[in-house]
Amino acid sequence: QAGALAALSDPASQAASVKMAHEYRKRRDVAVAVLREFGLYAYTPAGAFYILVKACPAEADDLEFCKKLLVDQGVAVSPGSAFGNVARGYVRVSLASEISDVEEGMRRLCRYVGRKNTTEFSTY
Repeated sequence: QAGALAALSDPASQAASVKMAHEYRKRRDVAVAVLREFGLYAYTPAGAFYILVKACPAEADDLEFCKKLLVDQGVAVSPGSAFGNVARGYVRVSLASEISDVEEGMRRLCRYVGRKNTTEFSTY
């Protein structure tokens, strides 16, 4: 506990934390902008380094969706159902990557969701 207190009260540590929070905010803003562009925006995370995206109907197998997204698009996300029934049909996207990777991954996800919404959800 003494080590944690020292780290939290050190000005350099505080500056690094502020910088890190700013970087995550930039990634969040990029992800939200892409979701808005594709009509999939639902909310803006306040402090998390991830965002939940509605990817498929709640009755669909979101784990299978995640597997197919990885194989078809090279994008790795977590199924919302891993975080409880309330998140079933969503995928959890990490914002802990380079900004360009977050943007490209979100675009691939959104395009894939758009295609799946019109064709294949019955196969999950």
